[in-house]
Amino acid sequence: RFVPAENRLISYALSPEVVTQNMDAAGQNVDQSYEQVAGMQERQMRGYGLQADPQMQQSITRDADISHGLAKVQAINSARDSTVDRQLSVLTGTTGAPKVNPQGGVTQ
Repeated sequence: RFVPAENRLISYALSPEVVTQNMDAAGQNVDQSYEQVAGMQERQMRGYGLQADPQMQQSITRDADISHGLAKVQAINSARDSTVDRQLSVLTGTTGAPKVNPQGGVTQ
């Protein structure tokens, strides 16, 4: 009765594709977020009747590109680490186990 669920968990825990998929999804989410922010900033400036001169626009673009790159790397690294941790938890059977507080009681 539990064998199909166990087999799904085992295949999840041993699959390197899961890590890659989660890393790709995290990178895509960051890309979408930065595209939305860029569009909002552009609309906001137009709403005020402002337009950045070429030098200012270049500076804004450079800063946004640096921020975007750093955020994307952080998101991908976090996705990889959390996915691998989750896979190891499934393999070791510690998924969802409550943590016991040394002073007594159970914490989540």
